[in-house]
Amino acid sequence: MKHIGLVVISILIGFGVFAQPQAELEKYQALYPGMQMVVLEKVEEIRIEQYRGKLFIYETTYTKNMYLTKDAGMFREREIGFSSFSSISEISATTLVPTAKKYKKNVTKEFKESDDLNSSVFHDDSKIIRFNFLGLQMGAITELRYKRKIKDPHFLGRAVLQGRFPIENQVYRVVVNADIEVEFTAYLVQQDYITYTTFKENGRTIYEWTVKNAPVIHSEKWAPAMSYYLPQVFPRVASYTYNGKTTRVLGNVKDLFTWYETFVDTVNTDTDNPLIQATVDSIVTGATTDLEKVKRVFEWTQENIKYVAYEAGLGGFVPRSAISVCTNRYGDCKDMASTITHLLKYAGIEAHLTWIGTNAIPFTYDQLPTPSVDNHMIATYISEDGTHYFMDATGRYMPFGMPSSFIQEQEALIRLGPGSFETLKVPLVAPAQNAIDDKINATLVDGVFTGSAVSSFNGYYKQNLEYKIEDQTPDEKAKFYKGYLRKGSNKFIPDGFEESHAYPDEQPFEIAYNFTIGDYAMVNGKEWYVNLNLSDFFSGDKLDPERKTPFMFKFTAKQTETVAFTIPEGFSLDYTPKPLEINNELLYFKVSYTVQDKIITLNTESYKKKIYYQASDVTLWNTSVNSIIKSQKNVVILKKTN
Repeated sequence: MKHIGLVVISILIGFGVFAQPQAELEKYQALYPGMQMVVLEKVEEIRIEQYRGKLFIYETTYTKNMYLTKDAGMFREREIGFSSFSSISEISATTLVPTAKKYKKNVTKEFKESDDLNSSVFHDDSKIIRFNFLGLQMGAITELRYKRKIKDPHFLGRAVLQGRFPIENQVYRVVVNADIEVEFTAYLVQQDYITYTTFKENGRTIYEWTVKNAPVIHSEKWAPAMSYYLPQVFPRVASYTYNGKTTRVLGNVKDLFTWYETFVDTVNTDTDNPLIQATVDSIVTGATTDLEKVKRVFEWTQENIKYVAYEAGLGGFVPRSAISVCTNRYGDCKDMASTITHLLKYAGIEAHLTWIGTNAIPFTYDQLPTPSVDNHMIATYISEDGTHYFMDATGRYMPFGMPSSFIQEQEALIRLGPGSFETLKVPLVAPAQNAIDDKINATLVDGVFTGSAVSSFNGYYKQNLEYKIEDQTPDEKAKFYKGYLRKGSNKFIPDGFEESHAYPDEQPFEIAYNFTIGDYAMVNGKEWYVNLNLSDFFSGDKLDPERKTPFMFKFTAKQTETVAFTIPEGFSLDYTPKPLEINNELLYFKVSYTVQDKIITLNTESYKKKIYYQASDVTLWNTSVNSIIKSQKNVVILKKTN
C-alpha cells in the first residue's frame, strides 16, 4: 500500500518538525479564537479482506489534537467504546507537553477496561477502555492510536467529517479486496472542504474522503440531532465472492430485512400455550371487533409490562418470547412488540413486528440499509381498510392509535410475513389531535385580576402531563401546576385544582381551578389597561437570523385560548385591539376580540404546521413570530365612569 504508507510517513514527519511550542500555540489561537481545541490530524482507515470465504475487517484510528485554552485539563479523561461486535488493541496515548523550547513526551501506560454503565439501560454488553492524557495543559498536543477488529460485517459504523471543533486535516479511507463489493451512504459531503477520490492499488480498491480546514458546527436552539446536518460517510459490505459463490450482506433493504428476519423467525413459534391463551381470553372477552381486541391487547401490554432497556450483543436485536415477557412482566421495545404481535396471534389477529428509527435518525431504509438506520421496534396492525396502527407500548400513557412522538414521519420496516416486508412513513399527528385548550372567565375584583379556568390537554400533551404528575403528592402537584398553568405574569396564583379524565380515560385531561394575578391591570388616571392575552404564544421563539442548522419540534399541537372578561361595575369599554391572522406554510395564528353586553371575549388559536424546518425558513418564521408577539402586547382600555 505505497500511497497509504506515504500519507502516514508524511504525518509522522510533521510531528517531529514542530516549531517552538509557544509559537505553535499562538498560531492556532489566532486561527481559531475562542476554540478550546483544534484537530490537527485525524486518519481513519478500514481494511476489508477475505480469506477462504471469511471476512476480516480492521479499523485503525490516529488522532492528533492541540489544546488552546487554560481549561485543557477537562479533556484529560478519555474512553474508547466497544462491544461483543468488536475488540480494541494496540492502543497508545501520548501527551506532548510544551516547555520553553520543545515538547516533553508523556506516555500513558494505564488503560482500564470496564462495563459501560448507562443509566437508561438495564443491561448491555458495551465496554469502555478508560485512560488519561498525562500532563494535559494549554498548548499541549495529544496523539491517540488504536486498532479495532470488527467481528461482524453488518457493523461498519460511520465516519463524521465535521464537528464542534475545527479540523485542519482529516482522512477517511476504506480499502477492500477485489472480490468484495462495498457501497456507501455519503451524506452532506458536497462541501468545498471535502474531497473524494477512489483508485486501485495492488489489486485493492481504495475509497478516500479528505477534509481540509473544516469549519466548526455550532449548537443552535431547537436543532435536531447532529446527524441531520453533519457530513457523514456510512460504508457497508454489499457482497463478497469466494469460489464463484456470492454472499449478500447489506446491498439493499431486502438484504437488511433478510438479516433482521434471522433474529425473529424462531421467536414465538408456540400456538397452544395455556398461559398465553388464558391471558388473551381475559383481555379480549367482550370485544366485538378486531380493532377493539387490538386496542385491548395494546393497553394491557402498556399497563402490565414494565419497560426496561436491555441490550446484550445480538440480544439487542432479538426479541424475547411473549411467554418470557408475560411471565417476568418486563421487557424492552422489542419484547413489547413481540408480546403484542404474539398475543394477537392467539386472538386470531395478525399484527406485524416493525423496525423503525427515532427522529434522531434522518435516513430512510433505501438511503441507509444498515443497522444504523433504526434503533427501535414497535408492532403494526393493518385493518381491512388498509389503515396502519403503529403501536409502541413503551409509553405507558400513549393513547391507542397515536404513534410515539419520536417516530412521527420516520420510515418503518414492517414484516408482513416470512420473506415479505413493506416500508411506510409514519404519519405526522394532526395538531387538532394533540391540543391544549384554555377556557377562562375573569374580571377585576378590587383591582385584582381574578377568575376561573379549565385547561384541557390531549394527545402528546396529555401523555407528557401524566408522566410529570405521576406519584406527586398534593402539595408537589399544586407547586407544579402553579408554574405549568401560569397565566399573565409571575404573580399568577392558582388554587382549588380539580382533575378530570386522567388515564386511561380517552377524553382530554382537564384541570379546573381558580386564580388571581396581582398588579396585572395598569392604571393611568381614569384609564385602566388590561392585557387579555394570558398565554404567551410563541414568546421567546425568535431565532438567530444567521442560523445555519435546521430546527425541529417534538410534535405539532393546536393551542387555543378563550378569555371571557366581564367589565366590572363602574367601568366602560374604551378600546379593543384589532384582530390578527397569520397563515403561511410554517404556522397558523389568529386572535380576535368580540364584545357582547358587558363581556369582552378574546379568542386565540395557534399551531405549527410541521415538526421539521430548514434554516431557510428562519426569515419567515421570525417575521411571523414578531407580528404575533407584538399583537400579544395589545391591551383593552377601560374607563372609570365614577
